[in-house]
Formats: sequence, C-alpha cells, structure tokens
Amino acid sequence: MMRRFRFVLIGLLMMGMAACSKHSRSGQKPGNSHSKRKRLQGKYVMQNATLIDILSHRKRVSKFAMALRAADLVQYLQQNALFTVFAPTNSAFDALPAKEFNRLMNRAGKEDLSRIVKYHIVKKPVHQSQLKNGTILPTAEGDSLRITRKNGNIFVNGAKIVKGSVKVSNGIIYYIHKVLMPPH
Repeated sequence: MMRRFRFVLIGLLMMGMAACSKHSRSGQKPGNSHSKRKRLQGKYVMQNATLIDILSHRKRVSKFAMALRAADLVQYLQQNALFTVFAPTNSAFDALPAKEFNRLMNRAGKEDLSRIVKYHIVKKPVHQSQLKNGTILPTAEGDSLRITRKNGNIFVNGAKIVKGSVKVSNGIIYYIHKVLMPPH
C-alpha cells in the first residue's frame, strides 16, 4: 500500500514539473492565451488577432478562408483599414453544388470567386447595434447588402447571422448560414 502511494505521489510530482516546465519554456503564465481576450459590451475582442488570423484558424469558416486565398484577397484584408466580414460557415459552402464550388476554387472561376468573396466584405466596421432593419451596406464588390430583422434574428440578404460579432484588431466578423451571391 505504501509502495503504491509513493508511485502515485511521484507520478503527480512529475506531471506538475512537466506542466511548470512547459509554461516556463513558452514564456507564458498558466491560463494566458497567445491572443488576449477583452470583454467589451458582452462580446469578446481579440486584441492582437486580425481578420485573417481568425478566419484562417476557425474550422467553422475554413472554406471561406480557402476562398479568400484562392481569390488572392488575403492582402486586401491586411491593408491598414477596418472591415466587416460576413463569413459563410463551412455548411454554407457545402450547400453549394460541388461542381460549382470546384469551378470557383480553380483558376477558371477566380474572377467570379473574387466578386463573391468581396460581396461578403464591407469596408468599415459595422457593430451589431448598427444592424437595424432596412440598413443598406455597400460591399467591397460594389453592390449592397440589406439587413433585416425577424423574430430576434438578424439576416444579411436573407442569410441568418449564426454567430454575432467577433471583434478583432482590424474589424468585425459575423458568421452567416449561406453564401451570398452578387446580383449580377
């Protein structure tokens, strides 16, 4: 019994030392994340993260991040400006016909893809309180988006916002449930 107790005690000590060693090597204190979060009016602000950081590292919108890269629009969102991005979720892209998705992601569809992706970008920060029924938002593509509210939900051209504002250093991201198509 005493022998088993020693093994458990030694095991716990080793795990504790390994955890301390990990934090000292990374230069972080336990519980701190690389990108600090600050609570602001009920929403989180990712102080050091950019639009590209979040879009590239969130599995839920990874296909939109792929579309940004395929359309060569990553640098566009990295310029010294503030944006609002209505990012379609992966399930929104899955709802597109596979043949159309593949065409858009290849060189032959690059121009169309660029228009579609830019149609999801507004060249200014739009806070959730500004998303009022009937609001019109000009997009980077050149056409406009229309905001509607119904039963406590917010819609952008009929696409429901499924995750509210994620504020980052250079803008705001909203996740939407379908891919928006420019009118022409």
